[in-house]
Amino acid sequence: MNLLQKTLRSTFSLYSRVLPSHAAALALKLFQTPKKTKIRERERIFYRDVKKFTIPTRIDHVTCYEMGNEEGEPIVLVHGWDSHPGSLYSIAHALSEEYRIFLFDLPAHGTSTLQKTNLFESSMAMQDVISGLPTDKPLSIISHSFGSAITAHAITQLDLKVNDLVFITSPNRINDIFSDFKKAIGLSEKASRKFSETIEREIGPAKEVEIAKLVKKINYRSFTLIHDPEDKIIPYNNSEVIHMENPTAKLIALESMGHYRILWNKKTNESIKQHLSATQNVLKSA
Repeated sequence: MNLLQKTLRSTFSLYSRVLPSHAAALALKLFQTPKKTKIRERERIFYRDVKKFTIPTRIDHVTCYEMGNEEGEPIVLVHGWDSHPGSLYSIAHALSEEYRIFLFDLPAHGTSTLQKTNLFESSMAMQDVISGLPTDKPLSIISHSFGSAITAHAITQLDLKVNDLVFITSPNRINDIFSDFKKAIGLSEKASRKFSETIEREIGPAKEVEIAKLVKKINYRSFTLIHDPEDKIIPYNNSEVIHMENPTAKLIALESMGHYRILWNKKTNESIKQHLSATQNVLKSA
């Protein structure tokens, strides 16, 4: 735990005991406010290589990006929390020769003018983006981290049939994310209850959201989970539970990758390409 985290925890610990309602409201604002991540040099290449366009959504005018083979099967890539589409450049580039790649800024991320967002808002934005994409071909979707939760929720709301679904790490129970956050900032028991009540009242029944159950409702051609067993941000057992409840899925353990480095490793790209090729070969032989 670094100095900033220690200071934040001690501040919230005291504040939530004196003014629990105020502390809960401040915690919720903090929880919904992503950090604006600095774009690294290797990610800047992405923004030089892509075509940009905008899709109006119920949440915001969303900046979208396109690259790759215009005649290829379309694939949508979804970035995670505190991130941006450039973080997925390695995967997008690896697939671009064969596939038509689409990406977009989640609300309050990238070029978005919003300051805060949540699962439900991001899901609505993704639904509108998918509906507004310049293609009528069936989609495949590849997502990272919290983007996997957004993807699962968005697809079930659209009742969308997808080709291949790939989650590169995924949380399972959204309530676990809330619990970890409340512990991390040291909310008192009373403030924690207020925090949960405010979420239910202002955002929606997020604590009931379980990715494993949502995936069961999705009409997909194939489903693959990729996760590092030593991931320190989202524990591997989240993908294990999703896999257990969806036994037709494939779970790939890529060790010593971490939560973010996994997006820039050749083994990840190879696993995705092999998965997509295997699915297409099965279709051709059918």
